[in-house]
Amino acid sequence: MTRQSARAGMNDELQRELRDLLCLAVDGDHTRWVLSGEGTAELTEWLSEAIAGWRAWADKVARYLADRGVAPDGRARSLAKDLHGTGFRPAGSAPTRRGSSWPAG
Repeated sequence: MTRQSARAGMNDELQRELRDLLCLAVDGDHTRWVLSGEGTAELTEWLSEAIAGWRAWADKVARYLADRGVAPDGRARSLAKDLHGTGFRPAGSAPTRRGSSWPAG
């Protein structure tokens, strides 16, 4: 493996890590918003702290990529592209005509 290909591989891994952290934050926000009922306060508080941590780590990874001369890619399109084809579909979602999902209800 050449030094250049190793660097490119590391950049790709950092981009995936950035998108994973951002997805965790988005999914965590969603979960926090839909929690209801007794006994959810502790989980809501934990999620709030975890989300802040995931966003902080995403910011650090993005800055590191930028320092390496790589444009960090945390666009919504890139996050959705990572999920496409994984079979991920949140509970309560229903298929649409295009095969994507939309919350049922």
